[in-house]
Amino acid sequence: MEAVYLPKVGMTMEEGTLCRWLVADGAQVSRGQPIFEMETEKVEMEVEADGDGLLQQLVAEGTQLKPGDVVGCLLAPGESTPQVLLDRVAAQLAGAVAGAPTSPPQSPSPQAERGKHILSLSKGATSEGQT
Repeated sequence: MEAVYLPKVGMTMEEGTLCRWLVADGAQVSRGQPIFEMETEKVEMEVEADGDGLLQQLVAEGTQLKPGDVVGCLLAPGESTPQVLLDRVAAQLAGAVAGAPTSPPQSPSPQAERGKHILSLSKGATSEGQT
């Protein structure tokens, strides 16, 4: 599993909008293939897949997000989306709706910690400036 993130475009970017998915949910994608369009205050661009796999869309078109927020994931055949990733997306969306910044739980469960470790090892996390 490899998480797909909204990239940070420029030093001053505070939010972006996932405008349109270019690949259907569940479709096979290849590294370098454009998978969604995003828009910021200053730029509109296509975002490419960082790896190969089946695209699982986790955020709807038109959703405003912060740089580094998860928008989807790339799965191997037969693999399912980890619950920790679904929980992270739910927290992102709840924070966006409430206007509050999203933050990790104060005392994460062992399951959440295991998922955090998995996310930090994915290429998307390190190439997009995630820590």
